[in-house]
Amino acid sequence: MKKIYHLILFISVFQCYSLFGQEPVRDKYGIYGGFSLNIHDADFMKIPDCPSCSPGYRSGFGSGINIGLVYDTHLQSDLVLGAKVLYRSIGGELSVIEPIQLLVSGVPTIGEFKHSINSSLSIFGIEPSLRYSIVDNFFISLGLNASYLLQKDYEQYERIISPVNVGTFINANGQNTYSRERNVFSGQIQNANTLYVAPLLSLSYVLPLNSSSTLLLEPELTYYHGITNIINDPLVQHWSVNSLSLGLSIKYSPTVSPKEPPKELPKVEQQLIENIVRIDKIDTLRLQVDSVIVEYVPGLVYERNDIKNISGIPTKTITSVRTDTIYTQRPSNISCSILAVGVDDQGVEVPDPTFKIEEFVSNELDPLLNYVFFEDNSSTLPDRYNKLDKSSASTFVVSDRFRDSTLPIYYNLLNIVGRRMIENPTAVLTITGCNSDLGSEKGNMQLSIARANTVENYLIDVWGISQDRLKLSATGIPSKPSTPIGQPDKIAENRRVELYSDNPKILEYIFIEKVDRTANPPIARFKISVQNELPIANWSIKANQTSMPNLTFVKKGKDVPTNLDWALSSNQKITPQFPEVIKSAFTVEDIRGTIQTCIANDLKVNVKTVQEKRREMEGDYEIERFSLILFDFDQAKIEGMNKQIIDFIGNRLRFNSEIEIYGYADRTGSIEYNRELADKRAQETKKLLKRTDIIAKGVGSSTLLYDNEHPEGRFYCRTVQIIVRTKVQ
Repeated sequence: MKKIYHLILFISVFQCYSLFGQEPVRDKYGIYGGFSLNIHDADFMKIPDCPSCSPGYRSGFGSGINIGLVYDTHLQSDLVLGAKVLYRSIGGELSVIEPIQLLVSGVPTIGEFKHSINSSLSIFGIEPSLRYSIVDNFFISLGLNASYLLQKDYEQYERIISPVNVGTFINANGQNTYSRERNVFSGQIQNANTLYVAPLLSLSYVLPLNSSSTLLLEPELTYYHGITNIINDPLVQHWSVNSLSLGLSIKYSPTVSPKEPPKELPKVEQQLIENIVRIDKIDTLRLQVDSVIVEYVPGLVYERNDIKNISGIPTKTITSVRTDTIYTQRPSNISCSILAVGVDDQGVEVPDPTFKIEEFVSNELDPLLNYVFFEDNSSTLPDRYNKLDKSSASTFVVSDRFRDSTLPIYYNLLNIVGRRMIENPTAVLTITGCNSDLGSEKGNMQLSIARANTVENYLIDVWGISQDRLKLSATGIPSKPSTPIGQPDKIAENRRVELYSDNPKILEYIFIEKVDRTANPPIARFKISVQNELPIANWSIKANQTSMPNLTFVKKGKDVPTNLDWALSSNQKITPQFPEVIKSAFTVEDIRGTIQTCIANDLKVNVKTVQEKRREMEGDYEIERFSLILFDFDQAKIEGMNKQIIDFIGNRLRFNSEIEIYGYADRTGSIEYNRELADKRAQETKKLLKRTDIIAKGVGSSTLLYDNEHPEGRFYCRTVQIIVRTKVQ
């Protein structure tokens, strides 16, 4: 803050010097045009989402135009504060020649590949500078260009340039493409940095074009040193653009009339002016109205002059009277009330309840779906997958996912695989890119390869997995496709990358051993009443125990509900855990900004922990839930990882375990057919567990376990859930 104050003071002093000096200086306005030589400084192998075999780009060159508007104001005669609003073209071509040994007519020959990225980049921004006159009309400037990246297009190719007219590339299937170019791509640069910043150094000379110096010509030579990366991405270690610009400004400097000295007043009037008493009487009225928030209206001025002799000296007394008005918005009336009650299993409200929280062991097994799905004709990893940077990856722990539900665990698939590959350093992962083989993806092997490369690059760049431990392959439609392949859901399911490993630990299921809590009554209900003059803009409610301020039940909205229910055990992360009261507050705001908060009655809580129940020899159950996935489409056969899960479950069963098996399906097909298919899956599971007392039935698609809008939700619905309740002796 002090530095800003000193700068303002410095500028003010010099402006005052300019205003009151002998020879007034003049502001200048004009237009600017120029030509730049762009020098690209780089250190990267490829740009994001663009396959390349380049050994690495290091430098490049280009040229472009500069146009804009200029303004100069003098701080003093030889110090000028300048500014430009400027458009600049900073594109260029980055290329590298790669020598390679080829066979030409059976003879080893040294050939050359040219890897090229031709970037079309343009920026628009501001350019403040401070200019100092070394000698008359010759200036040196220091400044900064801060711009927004407008254009970010590129064209890429890899071309055989030697030997001339000999040789073509082959594709991924080993077939001749009859082309001397490959990896030809164009489009917009992904993850481009929107901000371009470059300090500058400039030399210029001012040439007057007329005798009054109102029209000026100013050639200048400027060097820009770019300090920001063109791409903000881990794949691009460095890519900046420096420029050497030769430009010309035409400026207009309007004449400034010198200030006239004050006229000498008559002697008597001069004496009166030197003895003036001024009295300002201002009365302010404050009025509240409905139509405005705050408005200040100055009143009419009434002024009276009186001249009196005071101690023999004529003195003028000027009395000014004014009545101002401040209009403020009249506050609206709003009030609220909130009452907290319980709701039992039959839906009956319980006044002044005591919630009994009971802990029980609830273990859960979730298999890991080994597919990564992509959008149509895209090799970009969708945003719903959890993507980390190197720093976050170093602190990622698989066991931290244990409190997540099934799909949040799945969206960390690549991070779980990355961590397990580090923990199992001899494991090898096979990455197979697939496509739907329909529409724009028909026969598009390059797309399958690009999808596999996306997964490979993430594991290399973020997790540091060695490339020799990652085996890439590509195919069209998957070997076990979802059918019929022409249906929209099945098309989306076949756009994927499949992961396989020689070490089963890499894609092993997630087994969660945890303690869950139930509540009785199961629901806390907040009965809300609001009395308001104006429409409600928003409301919110918060409820939590004092020792759990970060684990809070929160709801917000616009339409105020009469009753708002909190199922205490629906979200285990915020289920009350301690024997202390739950405090609740309701806040409401109307469209005028009037806010009212009301506090609910405290809700009492008792907690019965697992340790207490076993210490007191009370009956307690361990509840375990297991899921089987990756049933082939329209199949009930259990194989692969599902067999390992069956063996795992069998080893955990006790003689007194109560077992229930429920089969599910996705939204594809009729409800009746899906129920029959789900029942087959449940019965097949029961057969393998070899227990006659098991309850097994098919639910089908009448209840969807997960959102079916995405392929992973449908895959996880093709499942059998096994619930095991074992009474602790």
